[in-house]
Amino acid sequence: GWGTVLVVGFRLGGGSDTTNIQVDILNDGIDATGATPPGPPDGSPALDDDVIFKASYAVFDVTNPEEPPKLLAELSPPGLNHSISRPASIPIVVSGGTADWFLAVGTGTHSAEAGLASATQDTQLFVYDLEDLVNGISPASALTTIDLGVQGSFIGGFIASDFDLDLQTEALYFGTVGHPHARGDLYRLYVGENDSVGSWAAPHVLLSTDQPISVEPTLTIDESGRPWVYVGTGKLLTEDDMVTMDRNTLYGIIDPNSLTSSTSMSVASGALIDVTAARVFTNGQVDHDGNSGTPHISFVDLRNNVATAGGWKRHYAFSTTDPSQRSFTPSSLLGQVLFNTAFTPPGAGVGDLDACGSPSLGDSTLIGVDFLSGVVHPAGVFGRQTCTDSICSPTVEEAIGEVTLGSGLASAPSLHLGTPEQDAPGQITVIVQQSTGEIESVEALGATPPQSGELDWREYLE
Repeated sequence: GWGTVLVVGFRLGGGSDTTNIQVDILNDGIDATGATPPGPPDGSPALDDDVIFKASYAVFDVTNPEEPPKLLAELSPPGLNHSISRPASIPIVVSGGTADWFLAVGTGTHSAEAGLASATQDTQLFVYDLEDLVNGISPASALTTIDLGVQGSFIGGFIASDFDLDLQTEALYFGTVGHPHARGDLYRLYVGENDSVGSWAAPHVLLSTDQPISVEPTLTIDESGRPWVYVGTGKLLTEDDMVTMDRNTLYGIIDPNSLTSSTSMSVASGALIDVTAARVFTNGQVDHDGNSGTPHISFVDLRNNVATAGGWKRHYAFSTTDPSQRSFTPSSLLGQVLFNTAFTPPGAGVGDLDACGSPSLGDSTLIGVDFLSGVVHPAGVFGRQTCTDSICSPTVEEAIGEVTLGSGLASAPSLHLGTPEQDAPGQITVIVQQSTGEIESVEALGATPPQSGELDWREYLE
């Protein structure tokens, strides 16, 4: 039957496997090993009554909103450490039309203070059979552990693909964050619509970034049926992360692997088209290197070149003297536009004051780019601006693909089709909330009006 399950992690709370919290339940002074003193003060026998608490994922049944949530399980497998990763549900339809549901979580940070994995911890996926948990089977018996074969990393977040919308998971995508900061890769695990976890392929590196990926990717397919994977790099878990100056990047890549068989092909970062400096004009011309107003390529040709190269990359703002811009929120996609929020921590001193004499909170930026090329589409996602290049004229302006959101750390973008004033074709309202509590609403223009319609149908015969 129908059911709704809520999975809650502790993030940096609760302690890791070795930095856990030990509670003396009887207050008898006896530690978990039964060490001295030999017994409680009243002379009664020593009891090993201590309970060790560590981070976990709590799984609740919240199907009936009129009833209190029912705790199904607490998941804390050996090697989990902090429950940092964003879980993913993995549905597989089996005979009879029913679905088996699995839950994937991953190794978390070892140190809450540094927000890092230990240099020696194994990087692992923990896959649970949700039906087993619902039926009261112990978490240990419902668990399958998959080792990445690398040490010193934790997993940021998962997303399961169902590109053909048949409630069958083809693959699992996730990123890692290594030790030190400037490590991490994008991984793919082939599921193959198979409900036997032991038959899933071993995870492999889809894109080697050498950058931290602390958030789950975003997925889509294009009109040619090619699967695309989008992810931004960056990390902000602790105060130490506020001053890192490593360059981060927003990636859009085509997954070259088969959706119906196990392959382990990778995408080379160096082969991706770098569109960081590109400028786009309303007549459809693109100044690829951004150094002059002379167009280097048409917008359509750039799309074709990106498809041939296997994807695009767009570096976030970067300098050698100040903390770098980074992204640690998932992107959103609507109307052929990929929306992404990026954050730049305050300058060299975390306690620096802004122009009003208040502590600086850093600044956020909203980016909106064409999902197939990584540049703003010629109509302008956030409007247009006059320019002075040789190509510009009263009728040719420069398209705008990013806007400043102001002070604070912005949430992931939420998208609404239409605007408060009108529901014009292609109009999108982007809503984000800053860490200051302020809610920002930004009007944007999609490349094409999003349309609803029938993708597929099937007929069941008695």
